[in-house]
Amino acid sequence: MAISSLPPLIDAVLSTPSADSWAAITSWLDDGQTTELIRLAKQRLGAWPKELPRPAPKRWLATAHQALYKPTLGLCLDVKEVDTYPFYIAALSSEPRLKLRDGSDAVSLHRQQRGVVETSTGKKVAMNGDVPGMADLGGTLTVEWGGGACDCFTYPTIPHLSVCALKQPPSRIQLYIEIEVKLDGKIPPQAKEYTGTSRRQLTDTERQQVQRQQAQLARGGCYIFADRVVDAVEAVVRYRDEVLARIGAFPPPLPTLLSTIHAQA
Repeated sequence: MAISSLPPLIDAVLSTPSADSWAAITSWLDDGQTTELIRLAKQRLGAWPKELPRPAPKRWLATAHQALYKPTLGLCLDVKEVDTYPFYIAALSSEPRLKLRDGSDAVSLHRQQRGVVETSTGKKVAMNGDVPGMADLGGTLTVEWGGGACDCFTYPTIPHLSVCALKQPPSRIQLYIEIEVKLDGKIPPQAKEYTGTSRRQLTDTERQQVQRQQAQLARGGCYIFADRVVDAVEAVVRYRDEVLARIGAFPPPLPTLLSTIHAQA
């Protein structure tokens, strides 16, 4: 009789994406699992964060074991830090809480190139070498507040629909933000977001990044370390709300489009 469900322990582990969970899954797979169970595990892993690596254990890659572990190698995911940047950019631009009232994006991010970059013509150009600690992603956050009440009217031909438009546009300011992207568990000690207990010495690059974060925060700015897309989104939302609190405005509700069609009961 075919097994159509995962063991409860593995089911629970698959519900909590992390490096430790992946290690537990690889140990379970080492015991030899059916094709159906591997298929179910792969299906569940598809819902894990794309920025979370799932490295293949060395024993799986050994020449003598390649045939044995071939079915499970398809569950692995090799992630390079640079490959995760689009995930962060896309998530922040599509986050409903970070939309302006006219429906446009409040966040605009781009990769901040550093070091020597080769152009399409083959020319090598040094970029931002004089900005120590510059984060991987940089851009702007537009914060808005206030604005007048809505003018609403209905279409005679569509009696159950109405259109609303703001009488007076909201006030806006545009702020610079930075996000330093790290792979899972690589946020350095001394960073604001670090939750571990390590006292290891920072690398020169990490030291510069931490110093830049501290300087930005001291001036009311925004410099975020993140190894998860969801954490970066939450951090930007919190910063937006902190700015609104500083200027005495309330955090905005979910965005109302400038010309939004509202269905009426």
